[in-house]
Amino acid sequence: MNKKLFFSLGTIILIILLGVVGYMVYQRMSVTEINDTTSIIPTTNDTQTSLSYRNNTYGFLIPLPESWRGYSVSEQAKDSYLEIRIMHPQSTSQNPRMDIPVLVVPIATWNKWYPANGEGNHPFAAPIAATERARNTRYVFATAPRYNYAFASGYEEVEEIVQKITALNIFPAQTIQPAQQTQQGAPVETFPLFEEGEVKG
Repeated sequence: MNKKLFFSLGTIILIILLGVVGYMVYQRMSVTEINDTTSIIPTTNDTQTSLSYRNNTYGFLIPLPESWRGYSVSEQAKDSYLEIRIMHPQSTSQNPRMDIPVLVVPIATWNKWYPANGEGNHPFAAPIAATERARNTRYVFATAPRYNYAFASGYEEVEEIVQKITALNIFPAQTIQPAQQTQQGAPVETFPLFEEGEVKG
């Protein structure tokens, strides 16, 4: 009687062990198959998208989502800096979307706005500073204080985009021309003409 009970218990334990080992082998094979499959599936990332806004006049680049293909661009020269706005192709007067606003500020002007001693004076009404995004040897590329406080449609996407502004070093140090001087001695930048509303992308 005891031999039959012992034999039955041994058989049950053996079946359980075989089941556990079989399950583990099956799981390992499944994981291997998944890994083999995912390794041959192409992934989509920013490097595979070719859409961007590249400005060879001032030297900066902005990678853009594919949904911005067909964007338009406008420039407005202010007293001491330039504002470039990149407009979403689906933005309309009835359904406006957030533009990408980039300030192009000569470094001498930027240093006057925000000197090391903190006693500068920028031209914006907000009591906070503009945000520098990138710079090359001649210009700072920035966004104005509170540029997105209107919370227009797509403002979250624009915030991600402006963080990817990249400066292009297109001005070799030996070829930089000195800025013209006003009678007060402040540097003045003359910005090249631009066709308003030019479509890019």
